[in-house]
Amino acid sequence: MAQESSTKSVRKGTTSCIEYRHRKIRCIWPSEGAETCQSCLARGRKCEMQVQMMSTSDAVTLTSRARIQHLESDVSSLWTVVRNLETKLGCVPTEAATRPQPQPQMENARGPQDKLSDDDADSHASDLSPTNPPTHLLQLFDNGLLGSDGNASATPSRHAASLHKAQGSSALRGLMPSRENMLTITAHASSWLSLYFALFPVINLPRTSDEMLSQYDKLQDPNADPVAVAALLLSVAITVQQAPDDNADRAATSIKDASSFIKDVSDCVERIVVSDDALAGTLEGIETTLLFLRL
Repeated sequence: MAQESSTKSVRKGTTSCIEYRHRKIRCIWPSEGAETCQSCLARGRKCEMQVQMMSTSDAVTLTSRARIQHLESDVSSLWTVVRNLETKLGCVPTEAATRPQPQPQMENARGPQDKLSDDDADSHASDLSPTNPPTHLLQLFDNGLLGSDGNASATPSRHAASLHKAQGSSALRGLMPSRENMLTITAHASSWLSLYFALFPVINLPRTSDEMLSQYDKLQDPNADPVAVAALLLSVAITVQQAPDDNADRAATSIKDASSFIKDVSDCVERIVVSDDALAGTLEGIETTLLFLRL
């Protein structure tokens, strides 16, 4: 009990006993030298002051260096026991190279010329520091590599992708009506465009007949985006599909068979845009795919 009491002491600055410290309530003492607070006295509880454990020599926290030295000492003792057992049993002694050598002894055995200089040590440490991480680890966190423009250098795969997009754009523009027929077709587009955008707000699709004509002029470029060409072509096909049957203007010179034209547009857009994850995965591709589903 004497030893236990010597390792404990009342915490300085405490104003609550153990019971009310747990309740997060401050104790009220009848007088300055009272041994029981008013709350414990009213409840008939034993009032115990808060105490703290005193540090002893046995409880001193060892540093990392001290723990390593203690571990090396234990390993050295184990090797001594192993060598003694090998001698008694007549076994072949374990090679010294397999036993770990203490670092200080190795440094003492070497000459001053063999020791690393401070500059070499600092250089080696800087190579492993967080400010100089390995390149292969940095690539794991480089979001630019995931984008389409992450690598500025031209590669065969990039050239192949550009060629594929150019071929797809050319195939889609081959189904596009002439501008004279576009003037006739877009005259019937306002009715369904206004209803479509009221139900499905989109960003990258033409909203009016004038925007369809303006988009038509922009997409005459051989390097036009195939997704934009497909979106305009789908708008034209839906307009042809929604036009009245008795309207003679629908039978334009470039669209002699409306059903065949709509089927050709649907097949071409599905093959070039919808089936291509790289194109269909963009915002423009998603909007074009939704328009394709409504054809």
